[in-house]
Amino acid sequence: MNSWQQAAQLIFSAALFFCLLPLSYHDLTARRLPNRLVALVAVLGCLRCLLLLTGVTRGQVALGVAYAVGPAALVAGAYWLLRRRSGLGMGDIKLLAALGLFFGPRAFWILPLASCLCVTSLPVLALWRKKKGRGYALSSSLPFGPYIAAGAVILLMAAPALLTY
Repeated sequence: MNSWQQAAQLIFSAALFFCLLPLSYHDLTARRLPNRLVALVAVLGCLRCLLLLTGVTRGQVALGVAYAVGPAALVAGAYWLLRRRSGLGMGDIKLLAALGLFFGPRAFWILPLASCLCVTSLPVLALWRKKKGRGYALSSSLPFGPYIAAGAVILLMAAPALLTY
């Protein structure tokens, strides 16, 4: 990767980070991910593919989206069949699809793994605080968007080599 590609990669990464901040805040406060912000993440992913990734086929980009959305859709469907209520919103699945455009098929397994590690840290923290006598109650549902965003930031910082196809 030459210097202009590294600079462009840094700009795209910063733009993604600053798109994920309001997405996370909105999901925490309103319990939904706005389609406009998710679409902005998708546009960033498409622009990144067009400008930085030479030799990338449409099939590879589609594979990145399928890898990001497929497992999440399966989990959401299985949860629906077991509990008869929604466990993962469509905004979360759309955000995963947009991030699949951004990261591509090589990094598909790190994003859900990092997101799940972030979300499982919350109950562990709650149990630890309860043992210490400070009390911390978990609600019955958690917005998953901020954890997807945290997983994306972890991926941006910890595995920049995976951002190339």
